[in-house]
Amino acid sequence: LLEWLNCVDQVGAGAVEYLGVNQYLDNLTRWVLPLREALDSAGFTNTKLVIDSPSIGDAPTVQFEDDSNLSMAMDGGAYGLHYPCYDLVPEVEDYGMKYWSTQDFC
Repeated sequence: LLEWLNCVDQVGAGAVEYLGVNQYLDNLTRWVLPLREALDSAGFTNTKLVIDSPSIGDAPTVQFEDDSNLSMAMDGGAYGLHYPCYDLVPEVEDYGMKYWSTQDFC
């Protein structure tokens, strides 16, 4: 992933502002924290992360209350909802994240 981000930078395609995280992860902390650390260490501090809702109507798999490091890693990122017209999650805004639509048939 870091090689790809460096390549994008080297060819002058512009900054990658957001990266999506696999929606089927059962433990965001195990993936997001090392990814955020690697991005920061490689100079991609402005690249934000997007986590995705696992499916329609499911509660978010966001574990911010129990993990302040996860909250910091996702700061400025986004929560992708399949159908945001019907599935708003108040905690998303509480943690400074934006909503993104991953599918929208509203």
